[in-house]
Parts: sequence; structure tokens; C-alpha cells
Amino acid sequence: MSANVDLNNRPDYDQVLQDIADYVLDFRIESEEALNTARNCLMDTLGCGLLALRFPECTKHLGPVVEGSVVPFGARVPGTSYRLDPVKAAWDIGCTVRWLDYNDTWLAAEWGHPSDNLGGILAVADHLSQKRLAGGDAPLTLRTVLDAMIMAHEIQGVIALENSFNRVGLDHVILVKVASTAVTAKLMGANREQLLSALSHAFADGQALRTYRHAPNAGSRKSWAAGDASSRGVRLADIAMRGEMGIPGVLSAKQWEQLQALSLKLQVKATALLLAACSLQLAACSCLPYLNRRSTPFSTRIFAEISSTEKCVELMFGMFSRRNRFSTSRTSNSHWA
Repeated sequence: MSANVDLNNRPDYDQVLQDIADYVLDFRIESEEALNTARNCLMDTLGCGLLALRFPECTKHLGPVVEGSVVPFGARVPGTSYRLDPVKAAWDIGCTVRWLDYNDTWLAAEWGHPSDNLGGILAVADHLSQKRLAGGDAPLTLRTVLDAMIMAHEIQGVIALENSFNRVGLDHVILVKVASTAVTAKLMGANREQLLSALSHAFADGQALRTYRHAPNAGSRKSWAAGDASSRGVRLADIAMRGEMGIPGVLSAKQWEQLQALSLKLQVKATALLLAACSLQLAACSCLPYLNRRSTPFSTRIFAEISSTEKCVELMFGMFSRRNRFSTSRTSNSHWA
């Protein structure tokens, strides 16, 4: 009988997954340059999201799936009054920061905007911090957020160096999903097995096709696809934290290894922060963005001067609790009525 079936002798996790997991769990970030760059990137990305709130085509997507629902310890969406579960909050934050396509850019064999991962990072960090405060513990620090940012940039940027997903018709937001899965699982307290499980599911997912970025099908999905990917990363991390078994040979199993055709060559280079310069000027005193597209279409210099980490915290979390100065009105979710 055994000759007619495949034996389910599960292998060790693929080395690529192990490299990512070990980097996220074990590497300690000590570079002041990386931390300062990440801090400026954080403010720049928040500015991109705040400006997007002026556009109804963006804000119509924001808010709870079931209108009027209340979520305990809900993660806050910057510039709005929404407090959402971490999965939807990650979607909303990711949607706003990418809507205008002004957040940071990384160009290699594959391209992308690594700050897209802030959707998942900020949502999970805020939710966990509120739970910790309610339990009498200290909230997560901004340093934890910056560490997660740096690691997400590393993961997305290094995979992109030698792997062109767009050449086989896949969108680069697969890298947002993978990076967000890794760093949000760590924020949730994942051990190595849980993190490996989460990463395996990120690769096993059906990946987005790139058609919505090109004629004749180009459209607004390109503005929320990254938020969707970061949100999915949060969900997969949560699934793994609940004890879901992983798929150890997701990249190497014969016959089913769809991504093997891409010849993944991930090498974890944990020495540099792979951040591109941004095309946004920020007035740090008010956190109101002033867009300044220059001659290069993808990257220019950052003109952001943030006085201190404490100022960054004040702008980031103090602004969340204020009354929304932008319109976030939207039509009711009639399809859920």
C-alpha cells in the first residue's frame, strides 16, 4: 500500500526560513546610524499616511468591518478616531502610508517600499502596549518599534537583491507579507518554532499578481495591496502563535515548490539598514507633510529634522488620541447589513 502513497516524513524547515527566524530572534541592533535613519523613516511614513487622509478614495476603506464595533485595546490608526483589531488596523495603516506612493523606495532585482511594514508593526505594537498597560506593565518602547522596522527593511531588502518576483508575474508585496509576518510574530513573543511556522505560511499563501500595476488593468488596488499584505502577515503570525503547525518544506518540496522557480538566494546581511531616501519633506513641529517630488521619480533626500526620540513618541502617539482633523467619513458597509 505504501508504494501508492507519498510518505509524510516532514523535513527540517527550509534554510531560508531558518535564516530569517534566527536573524529576527538573535540579532541585536547596535548601529546608531540605522536607528536614526529608521526614526526619520518612521516620521516620514506617518506624514505620508496623514496626507492620504485628505483623499476620500483612501478613507472610504478605513474603519471596522462591522460598523460601530468596539475592540478592547484596539490599535489606533494615526490621524483618525478608529481603534481596531490589529489585523484591520494593520490594513488601514498600511493603506494610508502607501496610498500616495511617497513612502521610501528600495530598488534591486525586485523593488518595493519597505516602510509598508509599519502597518503591521504599529498596529501590533500599539495593541500590545495597551494590553500591557491595562495589566500594570510597561508599554513597548519606541526602540522596539525601530528594531522591528530595521529588521523588516533587512528582510525585504535582502530578498529583493537577487530575486525578481515581478518577472514571473508576482507582485513585490509578497516581501511585505514575509517581513511583516516575521517581525510581528517576534513582537507577539513567538519562539523559534512559532516564527518558522508563521514564515512558512507566508510563503505558502497565494501571492498577489502584479497585473493591477500595469496597463490595461492598472488601478487603485496598487495603493492598498501593501497594507493588505502587512495585515495578512499579522494574521499569519497570530495563527502561528495559537500553535498552528508549519509547512517546513514550503520552498523545497518536489512538485509543489512554486517559489523554487524564483531561485531564492536569501543571505541574511544584518550589518546595514537597507533604507532608500524618501521623496517627502516633513515639518516636524506639526507633522504636516509637504510633498516635494524632485527629478528622480523614486528617491530623493529626506528633509526631516526630528529633535529627539521623545519628540517622535509625542508626535506619533499623542496625535493618535486627538480629535481627527481630517475627514474619515465613509459609506456604510451595506454588504454586511
